[in-house]
Amino acid sequence: MAVEQSKVLLPKSVKPLKYTLVLEPNLQTFRFKGVVTIDFDVVETTKAIKLHAESLEILK
Repeated sequence: MAVEQSKVLLPKSVKPLKYTLVLEPNLQTFRFKGVVTIDFDVVETTKAIKLHAESLEILK
């Protein structure tokens, strides 16, 4: 099933500067743990910023 482009892009009010990923793969279970840090600028007033995390379990 194709994903609509509007569902995968950040809003124009948010400009990403840098993504830092640290992944720890488990080759026995084909799962991974990791940390993602996103540096961004908010260029327009906004009430919320949505990040997509399909099929991911967010712990904190």
